[in-house]
Amino acid sequence: MSEKHKSVGSLLNRAASVARKGDITQARALYNSILERFPKNERAKKALAALSASTSASPIIPTAATGATGAPTFKLNPSASSAAPPSLIPTPISTSISTPISTPQNSGGDLPKFEKDKLVGMLEAENLEDAIAYAKELYKSYPQAPILPRVISMTYELQKKKGDAAQWAEELYRHEDGTLEDYMRMASNYGDDENYPKALAALEKAYELEPENIDVLRGFASCLCVMYEFQRGIEKYNELLKLEPENMLALRELVKACRESEVYKRAVEAIEKAHELEPDNIAIVIELGITYSTARLHKKAVATYERVIDMMKATTEPVADDDGYEIKIEGIYVSLAQALRESDQFERGFEVVALALELDDNMPEAYQCRGALNAAVRNKEAALKDFEKAISIRGDIANMWHVYSMHKKFKAGDEAITRMEDLLATCDVDERKDLDNRILWGFALGKAYADFGDVDNAFHHFSQAAYLRKEKLEYDFEEEKKRFEVLKTVFSPLHVGDYLTPPDTDYKKKMIFILGMPRSGTSLTEQILDSHSLVHGAGELNFMNEHTGELLYMFGLQPEVRMQKVAFDSIAKSYMESIDELACDAPYVTDKLPHNFARLGFILGGFPEAKIIHMNRDPIAVCWSNFQKFFPARGMAFSFDFETLGKYYKLYLDIMDFWKEKYPGRIYDLHYESLTSNQEVETRKLLAHCGLEWEQQCLDFHLNRRHVHTASQDQVRQKMYQGSSEAWRAYEKHLAPLIEELKGVHPLYR
Repeated sequence: MSEKHKSVGSLLNRAASVARKGDITQARALYNSILERFPKNERAKKALAALSASTSASPIIPTAATGATGAPTFKLNPSASSAAPPSLIPTPISTSISTPISTPQNSGGDLPKFEKDKLVGMLEAENLEDAIAYAKELYKSYPQAPILPRVISMTYELQKKKGDAAQWAEELYRHEDGTLEDYMRMASNYGDDENYPKALAALEKAYELEPENIDVLRGFASCLCVMYEFQRGIEKYNELLKLEPENMLALRELVKACRESEVYKRAVEAIEKAHELEPDNIAIVIELGITYSTARLHKKAVATYERVIDMMKATTEPVADDDGYEIKIEGIYVSLAQALRESDQFERGFEVVALALELDDNMPEAYQCRGALNAAVRNKEAALKDFEKAISIRGDIANMWHVYSMHKKFKAGDEAITRMEDLLATCDVDERKDLDNRILWGFALGKAYADFGDVDNAFHHFSQAAYLRKEKLEYDFEEEKKRFEVLKTVFSPLHVGDYLTPPDTDYKKKMIFILGMPRSGTSLTEQILDSHSLVHGAGELNFMNEHTGELLYMFGLQPEVRMQKVAFDSIAKSYMESIDELACDAPYVTDKLPHNFARLGFILGGFPEAKIIHMNRDPIAVCWSNFQKFFPARGMAFSFDFETLGKYYKLYLDIMDFWKEKYPGRIYDLHYESLTSNQEVETRKLLAHCGLEWEQQCLDFHLNRRHVHTASQDQVRQKMYQGSSEAWRAYEKHLAPLIEELKGVHPLYR
């Protein structure tokens, strides 16, 4: 495999890996090959120097791997250490453990020389169990000798007993004698043992010692991301990149952290910087395409994947990703076809996915992609056949079953249900790797049983899957509550007249924001408006979240800071720059991200003339509809248990009451039940509020060929129907915790 197509990061990882295995010659050759291509690479220089010096203990830092979907899987492991060879290479063991015992700076306090010599002898003879037992006995007699827990920890690490190694390293906290290497080793061992809070504590100690150490910052950032503290993790990556703006590993890990936390603008900036540094690195160009897609910059994604294909056709060498796996051109064709579907270029999408199937007619991802294209053009029968073909090739992929279940109407006795039950039963409940599969098969089975009215089985699977999803996301409602409190603290002292004036810039597009609780009818309302000749339905845009997220985070730290009009104008300017990148021609643009209800103060401050459509729907109907859906977005973590869901709903009502009092007359309330029962009356009122003339096709929204990317895509393709807000009643006996939480909110339970 040609080295020129590998990124610096992958080569550094490989060098560190072979060094860890004891092949110093090969590691040195790899570092030299990096320096031939990139003579100024400081990390390779340091690692090579460290190899030459035969240093033993070095920081072990985290890395971030990318799965097949491009989603980040952050983990602490030794493979990414590129500043020095991995710690504890036992060749010979006396230089890796016994040396610290004998050096003057580690004299061991009052540990007598003959005891040290005896311990060194055990280590040199590689009698590790005896050495550990003897060191523990010594520690009882010499509790003030910090070298003993250090040696015990390092010896446990040699035995791959990461948890024991980390626990003994913690003794150094008591002695206040920990070195940078101790804390980094502790972090790595706790990380390998998946004890991330303690890994983070060790990294914080390391950060106190050397706040500008690149490995410390990268470890700190990655550990925070493992714990879903993305805002803090991104801050640490930013600190690192101020010190080393061209640190490729940090840039690419930052991209994944930003994508995971839906900070897409920063993700795009970081991957574009990486691409600028290595424009011919195919793996980075692919990552650029993935990032454009997740940021909904679909035209850029299409152009990027087309470039990848051209690059791959131009080389006869195999191309590898950062983990050493071969990248095949048919996979890029599938990615391109997906981007074409997202940009509503369906015909070309079919042409491109056909190219993938010509190269590999047994590729499940290609059939799933074609199925999604068929679903987008409303060829449901063909879509189901494609999804079934994908499953027939790889029936063990839970995501494919979940997609299939969303498009199929199941019947009692359906063979597919039995297969999913069997697959779910094979999952190991103690294995983290099976967690996502259990979640997806659970939601798929819940939907299958719900299709033919098996309420008890449906609820069983929905509730089990929701519980697992909640456990995975580690959602903290109290933190959510604090964010809402910060909003009210920031906006309460503001006098609307001071800033609610038209912005200095005359924007070309007129914005319509459709918001409310998820599953409240935002997709239906947008489809109605998009059917108008002057309106472009842009879908769920994350732009407002991106342009206000950091500001809200800072307000949480400094709530006394006051918002100024210039801040609102800046938010509006950045937001409209993002809108311009959508490249749509219509003068009106809708943004139907439901959660914009929490950012309404920023929206009205930046866009005083924007139209705000607030969707209202039966509270239990909304909450039940949320509970039974699998939402990949982290922002939906509140929806996976009834008590939290009910509490969140009340937070939503409270903040909406706050906005309505703050901005009287600015928020248009549209009730879902009224819209479905009085379609024409409510549609006319809606268009009039938005300043739009009546157009008959707005009543025929179901004929709109626009592709909808939300869970409501089937509903908006049907004529208006009533009764969906009553679907929860079949499950009422299971909903007691939700109903109890919504007492006083729902009209039936006041």
